[in-house]
Amino acid sequence: MKIDDNELQAVANSGPKETFDLATKNYLYIGGLPAAVASRAKAAFHLKQTLSFKGCLSDFHINDMVIDFDKAERKEKILDGCINSVDLCRGVQCNGGLCVANSASSSGYTCRCPSGYKGIHCQQRNFS
Repeated sequence: MKIDDNELQAVANSGPKETFDLATKNYLYIGGLPAAVASRAKAAFHLKQTLSFKGCLSDFHINDMVIDFDKAERKEKILDGCINSVDLCRGVQCNGGLCVANSASSSGYTCRCPSGYKGIHCQQRNFS
């Protein structure tokens, strides 16, 4: 994958070919996953988080073919155009805490938890 003028990033899987055969139709998700799919992926692949992409996509190619998101079989929360500023806290639940942008965090935000709570989304009681 190449984003803007940054260095190309690639991942190669050298497993046996039959590993990649698909018996049924599967979707390629770009930008995020439906909650049920994210939950299964998190458990099956030991993912730490399954946060969705927040930002703008344009001029998107796969194998030198332009992908037209208007023709996607399934779309969710797709907006035309690109806004100047992306609200990284939009839709984030901090369990009564405050979501604040944080460029040092991999998610782009941090939850400031209310007294007595801790965790990424203030989901754990803090008894200390």
